[in-house]
Parts: sequence; C-alpha cells; structure tokens
Amino acid sequence: MNLANKYNIQFSTPDLEKRFYEVVGKDRDIQKLQKKYDEYMAKRQFVQAVQMKEKLNALYQKAFEIYIKDAQEEARKINVNQLNLPFELKNRMNILYIAAFMTADLLESCVLDMNDAIKKFDSTLSVEIFDDLREANKKAKEKLKFLQESEEVMNLNTWGVQCDNMYKMLCNKAEKIFKENIKEHLK
Repeated sequence: MNLANKYNIQFSTPDLEKRFYEVVGKDRDIQKLQKKYDEYMAKRQFVQAVQMKEKLNALYQKAFEIYIKDAQEEARKINVNQLNLPFELKNRMNILYIAAFMTADLLESCVLDMNDAIKKFDSTLSVEIFDDLREANKKAKEKLKFLQESEEVMNLNTWGVQCDNMYKMLCNKAEKIFKENIKEHLK
C-alpha cells in the first residue's frame, strides 16, 4: 500500500520519506493489524474489517505524528546562513524567504478585507470563494514558520510595515487595472 498516495503526503526530502516508511513498515502493531484486516476481508467479515481498519488508522495517525515531528526537526536544521553557499545565493534565498512571507501576508490581508467589506453591507454574508486560499495561506505560513525561528532576517521589525506598504501598493495597482478596464468597456 502506498500511504503517500492514499493520504496525500508530500515528503519534503527523501530522508523524511524513508524515515516515514521505516516507522510504518517496522511497526509490529501495524503489521499485525494489517494482517488481521486482510484476513477479515478475505473471509468477508466486513464488520470486523471495519473495526480493524479504525485501529489501523489510529496507528497510521500516530505514524503521521512521528513523521510531522521529524519533518519539523528537519526544517529547524535548515539555516541558509549556516550552509556553505556562495554569498549571492544566501542573499537570494533570504530575499525569497521574505517574499514568500510577504505573499502569504498579502493574501491573508486581502481575503480579510474582502470579508470586512461585505460584512459592512450585510453581517450575515462572507466571501467563501477564497476560503481554500486562506487554508493554503495557513499551510504556507506554517511551513515557513521555522524561518522565523532560524533566520535572523525574518526577525526584522520592518518586514511587517513593508508588507502593509506592499498591500496598499497592490490595492492601488488593482484599482488602476479595474478603472482602465472600465474605460475600455465604455469606449
């Protein structure tokens, strides 16, 4: 069974993937329950098979937790400034880290402002079309969270102010595009 496909796991490094499969593959409880589950299915004892599957899923959840812990530990080890990279590449990576954080912050601000605007019209309404983007944004921020802990550049006080300025500039550009589009349609 390919657990990565079944549970939509995306491994960040081959080492973490190997570690995950080692944990799952060597777990005697998982092996025993999987064998029992297969036996129930072969005997068409579906009620017992479902009960066994629930136990298996609990063990898989435990394995996922170990994987996540390992992934977080691996992420904490990554510090661009400690790697033996050329100076220009270190700078480029730090710039891209900041850009990723700014993008996540801009997206969150935009969705929140949309909801605030629609709620002024009717407090029962919300803009749900972008809920999936908010979820993606939360995941992005979680994945990049380790940078705040490991990279000095992410601890600068100015980046929040810069994000706010960037958001205002982005809104101004969007307004300009919108107005130009209206002018084109009125011709």
